[in-house]
Amino acid sequence: MDYSGGGVTGVEVRGGSANDTFTFTGFGGPTTAEVYTIAGGPGTDALVVNSTLPAVDFATPGVLSFGAGEPTIAYSSIEQVTLNLSNTPPTGIPVTLSAVEARPFVQQTVARFTDAAPSSGVVYYASIDWGDGSSPSGGVIVPTGVTGTYEVVGAHTYAAAATYPVSVVVTRQGGGSSGTTVVGGVPITVNSGVAESTTVASTAVVRAAPLSAQGVPFTGRAASPLATSAGGVQVATFTDSGTDLGPSAYTALIYWGDGSAPTPATQITATGTSGATVYNVFGDHTYARPGNYTVTVLITKPPAAVTAPVVPQAPPGARAVAVSSASILPSALASVVGQLNPASDSGASSSDGITNVVQPTYSGMTDSPGATVAVVAVASNGSSILLGATQADDAGAWSVTSDVALADSVYTITIYAGDRFNPTIVLTNVLSQALTIDTIGPKIMGAAFQPSSGSVHLNYQDFGADANAGSGVNLATVQDPSNYAFAFISTTVRRYKPPARWLVGPIAVVPGTTTGIQAATVVINGGTPIRGGVYQILVRSRSENTPAGVQDLAGNALDGEFYSVFPSGNNVNGGDFTARLDSIHNRVFSPETTVGPGRPGPVRPGRPTPVRPVRPTPVRPVRPAPVRPAPVRPAPVRPVGR
Repeated sequence: MDYSGGGVTGVEVRGGSANDTFTFTGFGGPTTAEVYTIAGGPGTDALVVNSTLPAVDFATPGVLSFGAGEPTIAYSSIEQVTLNLSNTPPTGIPVTLSAVEARPFVQQTVARFTDAAPSSGVVYYASIDWGDGSSPSGGVIVPTGVTGTYEVVGAHTYAAAATYPVSVVVTRQGGGSSGTTVVGGVPITVNSGVAESTTVASTAVVRAAPLSAQGVPFTGRAASPLATSAGGVQVATFTDSGTDLGPSAYTALIYWGDGSAPTPATQITATGTSGATVYNVFGDHTYARPGNYTVTVLITKPPAAVTAPVVPQAPPGARAVAVSSASILPSALASVVGQLNPASDSGASSSDGITNVVQPTYSGMTDSPGATVAVVAVASNGSSILLGATQADDAGAWSVTSDVALADSVYTITIYAGDRFNPTIVLTNVLSQALTIDTIGPKIMGAAFQPSSGSVHLNYQDFGADANAGSGVNLATVQDPSNYAFAFISTTVRRYKPPARWLVGPIAVVPGTTTGIQAATVVINGGTPIRGGVYQILVRSRSENTPAGVQDLAGNALDGEFYSVFPSGNNVNGGDFTARLDSIHNRVFSPETTVGPGRPGPVRPGRPTPVRPVRPTPVRPVRPAPVRPAPVRPAPVRPVGR
């Protein structure tokens, strides 16, 4: 029984009838007990006292006295007394040792102790409890060179970074004495210098092993996620020189270098075997603009979870930084648009796709700078013509001018665009607006003079474009009165005085569909009947001086030269239409042809000799569809004698 804890004032122990042994362990030290009474029995009984005190007085039979303030042992019926007395144990000196997780240390001091009076024959032993749950191991006692001073060294490997309590038990054996004295007929054996132990409470501070990280360069496209799946793209690798843990034990924070907030890794994976594991860090991000960015990855191995009294490592734990680079290309091609450049769209409108520019320019935009753009025209007969190809500029703008002159036709325009960095991305855009190439101007197909209704009838028709059907007469120019002039030339009617001026308009066109025959009724002086005679009608064609002259929708000028035959023209765009109108002979002829009375008039002095008139080739007037003129009150005309 162990009563060294105190709190007991008196203890009596009696033996039985057999042989008994009474043993005191750890006897000595502060206690409230005063007397322990040991009473043996009829057998052979023994008393063993393992005392922590250095001395005992056993001269009085039946009494063992251990000094002032210490309890007394009274014994009776005891046949053998053994006293094991302690000397002063070694004095321990704690140390704080440093280590790195997963790295073994050898012959490192884990404790120190001193022994005030070591004698010959003393042997020291040490047992080390490393505090991490592993089995204790023996230590090596090394003298420091100073008498009575020693170090305990040991070897160990800690698996995790933390602060561990290291308990070192130092035991001293040998160097004592033994003797037996018979007191009151009872042999008393005294053993001094028996094994003495002391416990040294040291501390092991284990640091986290360093991580080693390296960035992995990557590329991407602006305005699109880096990855096409949730796993992300690889941005870094790292290794742990300490204990390899599962990937989930590590964290990674990625700074993308574009000013955005950092984001955690989408995943961390591990490859390789234990002790040679390589960890892979993945992330995902969307860059707004193309360019080169510096990417920083902060990798952390958080402190390991431990159980008291072990103290965990202070945050944040082991860390490493990997620096990588991101090369972000322009946005992946997703759209291409284009149209006929307004500068290539001649004629009435700069946006209708009808033009006489045979090498037109198409321009537009892509959403991916550097994209390759090709423009193909497919004629109405199915033949394909590559107009040209180019590369979009840094803003995505592109422009292609046809390398070939296009024949008159109607074309379907297709724009093809290929991504600069990904040849598998090709877009096709078939423009909804067709391209009409028309290089032939309209002509006048016939003319008729209606003096009774005060009007001139002109038939227009356009040519060129697809199947020579024309793109259409520009009706606005046909109906513009400023493009006409009417004049009196001559008459055989005596005393006829023509009006001082001839007003043209309004001008009605039937059917007004631009293509095919377009019959225009040109009203003169509000439709007032015109007396017999020869008159002249002038139709102004588009020219440099008359840009708004009669033309078609493609801007081709009226082919109007008149040689007394229809259709007008010389197959060269441009030229006013000028025709004489003979109401008496019901003829339409060119001004170069003279049509007059059957006999010439008298020759007056100073005038050239008259020339016999030449009868022009008769031209059958074309009767236009009747048009009701707008009601205009004619100016009064004084009758002229016949």
